[in-house]
Amino acid sequence: MSIKYVIGGVVAVGATTLVGGNLYADQQLKSFYQQEVKSADKKMINIKVNHLNMGALSGEADYILSIMPDPCQPQDKFDLHIKDKITRQLTGYKIDSTVVLPENIEKTLKPIFSGQAPVAMQSTLSWTGNIHVKASSPAIDYNKDNQYVQSKGIVLEFDTNKKDYQLMKDIHLDMPSLVVRNDSSYFALDKLNFEADHIHYKKILPKSSSALTLNQLKFNTYTEQRPIEVNVQQFKLSNQSEVKNQKFSNMNKFEIGKFKLPASEEFGKLAMNFDIKDIDAVKLQALLDELDKSGQECQATEQAQEKLMQAALQVLEQGIKFESKNNVITLGDKTLTANIEGTLPQGQYGTMMNFISAAPTKVSVTGQAESSKAFVKELMKLNPAMAAQADDRMVDEMLKQFQMQGMLKVEGDKLISKFEYQAGQPRFTN
Repeated sequence: MSIKYVIGGVVAVGATTLVGGNLYADQQLKSFYQQEVKSADKKMINIKVNHLNMGALSGEADYILSIMPDPCQPQDKFDLHIKDKITRQLTGYKIDSTVVLPENIEKTLKPIFSGQAPVAMQSTLSWTGNIHVKASSPAIDYNKDNQYVQSKGIVLEFDTNKKDYQLMKDIHLDMPSLVVRNDSSYFALDKLNFEADHIHYKKILPKSSSALTLNQLKFNTYTEQRPIEVNVQQFKLSNQSEVKNQKFSNMNKFEIGKFKLPASEEFGKLAMNFDIKDIDAVKLQALLDELDKSGQECQATEQAQEKLMQAALQVLEQGIKFESKNNVITLGDKTLTANIEGTLPQGQYGTMMNFISAAPTKVSVTGQAESSKAFVKELMKLNPAMAAQADDRMVDEMLKQFQMQGMLKVEGDKLISKFEYQAGQPRFTN
């Protein structure tokens, strides 16, 4: 499934809730989306209200929500028919939404979901405009014609506000399990979870964090010629960002507890980190604004492209610091660690072409990696062509050549490699 459809689906959930929320309070559903949604996402979202009726305590609405994920691909536009039941409560409104899928899609999904609606949405709108959304997909247990699908359902919850529906808070996505199997392949996910405190897809937030975790992923094929086996355990991808003193920083961490890839032994821990620091937050927001404008058009004009390039150049001219520390990869009980630091200093380039030409001589990078002879030996074994020759004698000969070329320093069983990149020239500094 393309990522643009996933994004489109999330926007659809949020927009559906806003349709069911903002306008029930003041009886101006059409007016709200003409003024708010269309002005913000005119190329992506369109609303056609078929029916809206709100009584003293309850009401109902019927409308078409059209989503166009990519303005360059109008044929990929899809429509969702939404029917809402509205209940007035002491604290605001409760909205139960039913998504009526196109007939051809519903016919395909109906047996898989045992006749249940593929998506159910409940939302609440307070008198102050706060909105809580819960969207869920039911459990699946389908087994027919050698196709097996089992899922314990999916739940997505988040908060937003009618003043800025693009700001989502306290986001939680849970998929306890998913298994898809046929005669030739097997795919399984166990305990997929995503959490974020704040997400705004158009603005830089003062502070935000998110984490995607997965207990296990398995994928196998059963073909006789080349079977494939992939097994990933304890996966975690986390992100933190903040703005301090008008400087934006972004910290990313990627971890896997254990994994196995096709034609390889099982790896142990894998940890990678990458941080970007000291980006001018004001100029970065200006760049995001230009990206948003260009994203609403299929073919950006030459003037728009120039504005986008200049906005990107202004960010780069302020300088950037980056680092990647405490990176680890483990084979059995053998480990390799690596650290990198780098800087792009402030400078004036005038045009993006000048920057592209000059940047390689401006960037400075230093790094260090440490491992052992035993790790190199285990690494060689991953290559079937070298596995039979991966003995201590061959490893020593290879490391001796690297040492003579200044690529590493050998201290007993420890291997140390230091390097730097300055003025456009890489070199080892062992």
